[in-house]
Amino acid sequence: MVKLSEIESKVFTEEIQLQDISISKTTTTCLEECIIVVGSTGSGKSSTISKCTGLPIKSGDGHRSITKFSSVYEGQDLQGKSIYWVDTVGWDDLDGDDVETFQDILKFINRYNIRLVRAIVWNVHPGSIRQDATLHKQAHLINQFADKRIWNNVVIICKQAIKAEKEGAGALRAAYDFNKTSKVQIKGYRYIDDPAFDDSDLSQFLQDEAIKKKFNIVDDIDVRNIVYGTIEKLGAPIQIIFNNFHCTACGEEGDNRLMSQYCHMEKKMEHSEELMRYHPAETELFHPTTNRIFDHNGTLKSNWYHSNKFCCVFGGGKGLKTYTCCKQPPEEHGCVERWACCKMDLKRVGCKRRYTCCRVDIDDDKHEGCEFRYKCCNKGSKAKGCKPVCRKCGNPWGSNAMNCYKTSHTLVEIL
Repeated sequence: MVKLSEIESKVFTEEIQLQDISISKTTTTCLEECIIVVGSTGSGKSSTISKCTGLPIKSGDGHRSITKFSSVYEGQDLQGKSIYWVDTVGWDDLDGDDVETFQDILKFINRYNIRLVRAIVWNVHPGSIRQDATLHKQAHLINQFADKRIWNNVVIICKQAIKAEKEGAGALRAAYDFNKTSKVQIKGYRYIDDPAFDDSDLSQFLQDEAIKKKFNIVDDIDVRNIVYGTIEKLGAPIQIIFNNFHCTACGEEGDNRLMSQYCHMEKKMEHSEELMRYHPAETELFHPTTNRIFDHNGTLKSNWYHSNKFCCVFGGGKGLKTYTCCKQPPEEHGCVERWACCKMDLKRVGCKRRYTCCRVDIDDDKHEGCEFRYKCCNKGSKAKGCKPVCRKCGNPWGSNAMNCYKTSHTLVEIL
């Protein structure tokens, strides 16, 4: 396990959003084993971690969570071994959805390759039967970490409780609904630094150990010993296994716990990119004109010889200039026929290139193409769509269904 050297570097966070995962972290540490702290907003998650690690961590007010994304803190157990605590967004937070919050925790676990969970510390508010429905919902989410097996590694913490088993009975009942034979641990206490206590209360607690014990008052060292001591007695760490399923209805694939609560119902084929112009055929050489000219391959040269006995009398006595290629004088037309456009020999196929499909010069910038095709699949404008999408929401088939149809997925395990 990797240790972080400085206390300031003991904290690293990951921001995870259900639709768009964005990462913000100060270290790339991969975690092998950790303690995950869950519970409602204001139930004491952050304060529990703070007292067990000695790190300053902000706490919520019970209505809106201070923790907006999963965060990891490094602490040391009673034997001095490094252990990592994962602080999570509060369940029942006004700004979030519990299922999405649970999925964010799983994504965090997957990203950091956390396969072993030493313990789930479940912080609950003490008391009221009215909380049973909420606690059962939270227990259902906890059970999804590892069906039934996870409960032997769950520690319930009742914040501000004097008699934990009585005040946390609702949480225990919810846990036993998922594993009746589990040995769920439950602890409770009241912090000595509770703002509800005044100076006279504190003085009494410090002077009278019996009163302190009666009202279950603890300091940071006590909390650390209680929590770590309880965790040490738990069973072996639980492995978090990510399964791979396929929804036959909407095509989404992945771990069923990470799938959305929505499903695509009907797909259609469409193209993901726009049409573009192109030339469907290859290029060829051509001459832009059919005109031809006659030319000479040689140069003019004076001939200093007598062509007959009268040449010097009538020809000026300096001889005649003729082309070296054909001995013809300049006034005669050329001896070689060429293309007028490029003055190349007629044997040359062409001097420019054009598209054979439309016979347009490749240097003509005004013609980007004579036909259309889709960028996404390179098929013609009349071709059927190349990618399946949801007919209702337009998202890719197999993607997270977001807010399409809220229905159960039809799952088949991918082996």
